[in-house]
Order: sequence, then structure tokens, then C-alpha cells
Amino acid sequence: MGNWRPINATMKQVGYTLMQIAIYLMLLGGIGDLVYSFSVKSVIPAHLEYLQLPKDQVTPELSDLALGLIRAIGGLITALGIGALTLLYTAVKKIKPCCALGYGPLVEEDADVAPSRY
Repeated sequence: MGNWRPINATMKQVGYTLMQIAIYLMLLGGIGDLVYSFSVKSVIPAHLEYLQLPKDQVTPELSDLALGLIRAIGGLITALGIGALTLLYTAVKKIKPCCALGYGPLVEEDADVAPSRY
């Protein structure tokens, strides 16, 4: 079976700390998207470049749509971060480490959603 050895307490603490860092970065990114979408009134220049539109041809409806999508993505990422944080502080730390298997899909979903913001 190979050279399997049990995980010591230091490795568990390092893993737990890395999970905390990843979750807090997810929350920071989601909240940052929400704050950004409410603080600007124009479309992101990268979106204009993709749509091949000059800045003077942007309608208020297009601007609302683009900012609404950023708000939706920011809300999704924030919700994923809250779910992962809840899972980490309840199931993973206090009950069973095997509950960490549910943490992977949450972070993976964030990794799938995050590049679509820009």
C-alpha cells in the first residue's frame, strides 16, 4: 500500500489554517464585488472591450445589466464563502475531519465562478 503514516497535529493545523485563508479570500472577493458594483455607475472597461462598444454607446440598461451580473456573482461568492466558513467551524473542526470533503466543491465552485467576473 505504500508508506502511509498518520497525519500529525502540526499538519492538521497547517491544513486548517490554509482552509481558513482560502475561505476568507472567497468572502473578501465576494464582498469586494458587491461593494464595487454599488460604487460605480459604468460598465467595466473589459466588458466594453469584449462587446466591442465605445464608451459613449453604453445605454443605462446595459450598464444596469452588467452591474447586476457583478452583484449576482458577488452574492454567489459571498454565499459560498459563508457556507464554507460554516462547514469549517462546525463540522470540520468539531465533529469529523471527513466532513472536509464538502469543502472542496465549495472552493471549486468559487474557482469556476471567479474568472467569469472579468
